[in-house]
Amino acid sequence: SISTAPVSRDENGTCEIVTPVFANRTTTALASYPGSGNTMTRILIEALTGVWTGSTHGNPMMIGKQVRSVGNPADDRLTENVVVVKTHQPDVKPLRWKDAKRVIFIIRDPLSAIPSAHNAKWEVGSKIKMHTGQAPESSWINWRDAFFDLHLRKWRTTLQYWNTQYSYPGKRIVVVYEDLVHDVTGPIIAEKIMTFLGQGIISSKDVPCIWQKVVRGSAEKVHRPRKYTPKFKSEHMLRVISDLDKLLNTTTDEPNLLRALTHYKNNAEKRLKNGSSCQVGC
Repeated sequence: SISTAPVSRDENGTCEIVTPVFANRTTTALASYPGSGNTMTRILIEALTGVWTGSTHGNPMMIGKQVRSVGNPADDRLTENVVVVKTHQPDVKPLRWKDAKRVIFIIRDPLSAIPSAHNAKWEVGSKIKMHTGQAPESSWINWRDAFFDLHLRKWRTTLQYWNTQYSYPGKRIVVVYEDLVHDVTGPIIAEKIMTFLGQGIISSKDVPCIWQKVVRGSAEKVHRPRKYTPKFKSEHMLRVISDLDKLLNTTTDEPNLLRALTHYKNNAEKRLKNGSSCQVGC
């Protein structure tokens, strides 16, 4: 059951986010392909539950530490006494962290997630604070042409693993990134996450305020400023459509996942048809 308490309010009547604590919780993976909103979701979960989140990997430049007023002591490879554990495993390598008893899986359109993952790699290579800048377009084009197939496979492999190893709905929920950041569906998804975790510190009526403060407030700092829209070649679009077709033919038990995959396929087909892809010179 969820134990809740009235949310404290500041002088303007706005809900206040408490500093999280460590607590013994069921080991839950917060899994995703990179670039799918995992850091933002961690901030939201901490605000909803009052418990720190952890990660299977650490990075001193991760903005997850910097958007919190006190920093997050659970960022660096801490997987115990936290409410969820961020992971991008297994991608195309064998799974190394195997302690999860259930999973919250975040899915995002690969045509958005893959460029976001590239931005993160560029930021690390450039030694700048993560989630603060967009890679130069020339960097994106060179990386895309060299690594697109590999990262589409990582996106697919991550999805296939987490959505076959844990039973739905008791041990697995799918969070669609596009729904989580939407003004109407976002608070609903936030409450669903809190209910799944089974331990919240706020009542349902206060979830929209917490969602607004995190997703439209502190987590806005996690959204990189964009100077251009990343382009894809027609061959990239066709590979995405083919992969989504295969996933739709093998993924049947989670309606939310099927809806997202269908939307992503329709988006790729629309972009291909409308000439949003390019043949040469991009």
